[in-house]
Amino acid sequence: MKKEKHQYPGAGDQRWVDMARSLNDCRAILVSGVGENPKTILNSCNVHVIEMTGLIDDGLDGVYNNKPIRSIAKPDAFKCGSGCKGNAQGCA
Repeated sequence: MKKEKHQYPGAGDQRWVDMARSLNDCRAILVSGVGENPKTILNSCNVHVIEMTGLIDDGLDGVYNNKPIRSIAKPDAFKCGSGCKGNAQGCA
């Protein structure tokens, strides 16, 4: 498989579109944290992003059996700290 030039940090929005293409057969992805931009792009490409805490088995049970999934208590629980020097194009 040929590696696309966009599959590295700093490739902007295209890296999320590329990821969505590779996940097109997934029902959902379970994550402990995600930025608003990647979440918006992945959702717009029909990749359902679920932020959750707890055990992966509980998340899978929720996805496959339509049960509640425990979510993060604070929406900003995974935001970068004050020392972050990134520019929203990947960690720096």
